[in-house]
Amino acid sequence: MGRRRQAAAAQVAVTPRPFTLAAGDGPLPELVRLSVGESSVFYFNQRPRRTTLALDWSKDHTASLTVQIKQDGSLSLTPPAIAAAGSPWAFFHLLQQAERRGSTYTWRVPITPTQVLSVSYDVSDPTAQILGTSKALVSRGPR
Repeated sequence: MGRRRQAAAAQVAVTPRPFTLAAGDGPLPELVRLSVGESSVFYFNQRPRRTTLALDWSKDHTASLTVQIKQDGSLSLTPPAIAAAGSPWAFFHLLQQAERRGSTYTWRVPITPTQVLSVSYDVSDPTAQILGTSKALVSRGPR
């Protein structure tokens, strides 16, 4: 079983890119978290650093992108996450919800009715690049 589990594991390198906020006044993003199963990448819109996520293809996962925002100086809020669940392919289903340009995946997260946060990650994984040629990876984003 140990050998089979090792063969089922994969490494995906992800590098956050500075996020951008579209539209006027409102809450400010504090933290973005990309999670796959037990692995997470936290990003505070500072110096991006490449991180490796371990994906285990032998069991179902939940993959999600969550944003924590700060409003009125102290109150932290989290808008609904962008997520994919119930599949060993959850990470790739999450990628399908993003707009893709080369190896960069961008999600547009509505944080208020008039404010949208663009969150991008560079993904370095041969499997994602192969799947990325499919039209299914082009998404209209969260609604």
